[in-house]
Amino acid sequence: MTAMAVTDVVLDYLIDDNDGIADTTDAFPLDPAASIDTDLDGKPDDWNPGQSEVDSTSSPPLVLDTDDDNDGTSDSVDVFPLDPAAAIDTDGDGLPDDWNPGKTEADSTSVPALLLDLDDDNDGLTDAEEIALPGHLPFAQYHQPQFRYGRSH
Repeated sequence: MTAMAVTDVVLDYLIDDNDGIADTTDAFPLDPAASIDTDLDGKPDDWNPGQSEVDSTSSPPLVLDTDDDNDGTSDSVDVFPLDPAAAIDTDGDGLPDDWNPGKTEADSTSVPALLLDLDDDNDGLTDAEEIALPGHLPFAQYHQPQFRYGRSH
């Protein structure tokens, strides 16, 4: 047996579905359509390049996971789709507005861990300062209509 043949046998053993991902790190080692399942729920986070549900060899076929971190917020609107600790970032600064229910910084799976945004609307006043001021709300810049002379603008 030549060295090439031995290598081929070893690679066939390590990559059973021929998707290029070693079985030891492939969440779906017998299905070439997908390889990653971040939250271990049995649903792939995404398809392998060039693959889709129709390429799945599993029975029943694999279907994509729409909530990769299982925090109850769909990945399509979750700003932190792989971190179960948070989902919303109102001002887009990369810091979550608040923790998901029952979660804290200690639950953050991001590296480094997420830290809360102390100024959710990014107006220069902390949320605590705005709550203490009459007529100010922490999300006013993004969520509340501005009132002037009794009319909404």
